[in-house]
Amino acid sequence: MHGLPAAELSRAINEKAREHYPQVAKQLGMSCLLSATLPRLALRRETPYPYSFTEDDTMLPSNNEAFGRIIRRGRKSGLAEIHESISQQRKEHQWLYVPDAELWIDTTTAAHEAEVDSDQYAHIFLSHIFPAIEEVHTHPDHTVRTLAEDSPWDYSENYLLEAARPSTPDLMRHFQMTRRTAPDSRQVSSIVSHYGVTSFSLNDAGTRAGSFHTSQYDHLISDASDPINAIHMVLDKMREHATTFEGEAALNVTFDPMHPVQ
Repeated sequence: MHGLPAAELSRAINEKAREHYPQVAKQLGMSCLLSATLPRLALRRETPYPYSFTEDDTMLPSNNEAFGRIIRRGRKSGLAEIHESISQQRKEHQWLYVPDAELWIDTTTAAHEAEVDSDQYAHIFLSHIFPAIEEVHTHPDHTVRTLAEDSPWDYSENYLLEAARPSTPDLMRHFQMTRRTAPDSRQVSSIVSHYGVTSFSLNDAGTRAGSFHTSQYDHLISDASDPINAIHMVLDKMREHATTFEGEAALNVTFDPMHPVQ
C-alpha cells in the first residue's frame, strides 16, 4: 500500500463504494428503490462519486479546491505542518490519515469557523480497504474565540485550553463512524489545537456497547498557570464520564503537547 498512486486509490474506493453503498444507505435509514437497484446513480446524488483523488504537496489547500487531495506525509510531519499555522487559520479543516500508506486525504467539503463539513462516505469506504484510519480536524484559535464570545456560558475565558477537548458533536461523530465503518478497521479521531494533539477512540467496551452515556464535565479554569496539566485534567474527566449504560469505561483519550504557536 505504501506509495499507492492517486488513480489506483480512486479506483479502489469507487469499487468499495459500489459494493457497500446499498448496505450503508440502509443502515442510515436512507434505503430506497434507487439505492437498491441503481446504486451508482444514488451514489452520484449522495457523494462525490466517482471519487477522483489528486496529489498535492501542502496540508492546507492554497485555493478553494480541498476535497480529494492526497498529501504524502508521515503522521508526525503532517500534524506538525497543520499545527504550525493553527493561529492563522480561520476555519476548521478535516483529513483522513492512513497509517498503512502514510498518506493524508483531504475530506473537507465545506470549512466553517466552528465546524467542518466532510464526506463521511469516503471514510466508510476507505475503512474497507485499510486496517486503520485516523480522522484529524482542527480547532483553530479563531473558532474557539468566536465560540467563547458568542456563548460565554459554555466556554471558559481560557479558550485555547477549551479547544484541546473534543466537543460533544466530535464525540458523537466518532461513535457513529465507528459503528458504520468496517468492523476490522481501527478508528481514531484527533484534534489539532493550539497546545497540541488530542486523540480519542472507543475501547473494547465502547465498541461492544449499543449506547453511551456522557455527562457534562467541569470546564477548565481560566488563566491556568499550567495549561498542559489543565488539559490532562479535563480529558481525564471526559474519559471518566464517557461510559456505556452498563457503567463500563468507553473511551481512550491521549494528549500530545506541541510547542504553542504564538
